[in-house]
Amino acid sequence: MKNSRFAAASHIGAETRPHPVPLEHLQHAVDLRIVQNAGDLMLFSTCQLHATAANDSGLILFSYDLRTINIDDVQCDRGPKNIDAGATGSTLRDFLRVSDLAPFEVGEVEVQ
Repeated sequence: MKNSRFAAASHIGAETRPHPVPLEHLQHAVDLRIVQNAGDLMLFSTCQLHATAANDSGLILFSYDLRTINIDDVQCDRGPKNIDAGATGSTLRDFLRVSDLAPFEVGEVEVQ
């Protein structure tokens, strides 16, 4: 958040920002590449190990990420633990409440 988040636009040709990595070696047999057509949708938890492959199609790739949270899950600390990330801070301020589209303030959500 603090060091790399806003530098994304400067990493178009190559991604050099640090990212979480697996804690142990993964066999290539588990490498699953999903090929999608224009307009296709993929839905997954960001707690799952994921990556993108190089785009060598000669076409421009447009990607739209939409992230959601359930505030009850946040408050009750439910969900998978992200054991392989050294992230600091909170991305909660990036989310908007559905009821009034106001941003969450980190202090207004009390985690039990």
